[in-house]
Amino acid sequence: MALISPDFTFSHQQLADLDLNAFAPSFANLPPDPYVKGDFRFRRYSRYTGPALSRLPYDDFVQSRSINYLSGDIPREFAEIEPTLTELAEFQHLFAQVNGFFGLDPARAVYGVHQIRITCSGADHGLPVPEGIHQDGFDLIAIACIARNNVDGAETGIFYHPQDEPAYSATLFPGDIVYCNDRRVYHYTSALQVSSAGVCGYRDVFVITVTLKDEQWKNSILQPASSLSDSSFQPLGV
Repeated sequence: MALISPDFTFSHQQLADLDLNAFAPSFANLPPDPYVKGDFRFRRYSRYTGPALSRLPYDDFVQSRSINYLSGDIPREFAEIEPTLTELAEFQHLFAQVNGFFGLDPARAVYGVHQIRITCSGADHGLPVPEGIHQDGFDLIAIACIARNNVDGAETGIFYHPQDEPAYSATLFPGDIVYCNDRRVYHYTSALQVSSAGVCGYRDVFVITVTLKDEQWKNSILQPASSLSDSSFQPLGV
């Protein structure tokens, strides 16, 4: 299985033969994200490597301010993903599909797994991406939608440059997954709001980041123009 070409940009696919309901108890038990204002984002984070998804020692999640103007250069400490989730056959199957698409050798990759629920209620909108159009600062990423309940909005856009119109945009429904070359494209997801008044809504996703040990792959990528000031990274429509 060959590693995906460095020329790859993005692809919107469907997860196959995955019981998404198996993830529901874990998403319902996510703690609040302490690094955003408001009570609309809930999150866990862990790192893994290897074919058996061996959990790596915990390390704070840090992004450069050049790609995250809200939380950049701030070590963020999140609760780790529950062992019961990691042991699920569905979790392992999800990674098998990610590895298959990217052509990854799990022994030569480090995965960051962000398990995120965004909620909304009444006039309170949920913001999946408060930092706006951005890159995550890794080699590859996958955004997998696990659940949507009583929500409208949350449209995901892929951009070749953060000041351009999206090259692609779509609403991700449960079972949808977007694969991205994080060194070539930017991404964003718009706010979500309830579709039926009086009932809270939520959207559950896994964001999987991949750091490769293949320096030849990294060196063959022409970096996109991103020499923009921090003020250029602003939320859309918020």
